[in-house]
Amino acid sequence: MSHEFDPDRYAKYASLDEPKKHFGNHELIDHSKQTLTVQEFYPKAKYHYILIPRVGEAPRVPQNLKNIRSLLSLRGFSRAQAFALLKDMERDALKVKAMIEEEMASNGFKWDIWIGFHVAPSYRYAIVLNTPNHRH
Repeated sequence: MSHEFDPDRYAKYASLDEPKKHFGNHELIDHSKQTLTVQEFYPKAKYHYILIPRVGEAPRVPQNLKNIRSLLSLRGFSRAQAFALLKDMERDALKVKAMIEEEMASNGFKWDIWIGFHVAPSYRYAIVLNTPNHRH
């Protein structure tokens, strides 16, 4: 996988049926039917992951998932469906957080883990998990 940043790359990866075939072991952190979590291409911390919703048939297409506002105002996608997607993203983010905590504990340390939506528009619809200020 090339490490030149391409904002459409996430949408491509999020649409893969079998993402394990396209990632190295250290790049694909986790995936479910609803989300995909990958190593940040330019990590700023030891743990710096991007969680994105999986894309598929309309209305779950990249242009409709570019940010929360577009998701909540989407025609043909009810607020209940949007909320369910956000809950799926939260569930999977908490799963990855637990994985990070387990790895840290096995290595004898524990740092804070931040989970939040990425503000940089180049990442579009991503949730970010990272350990601030820890680049070991």
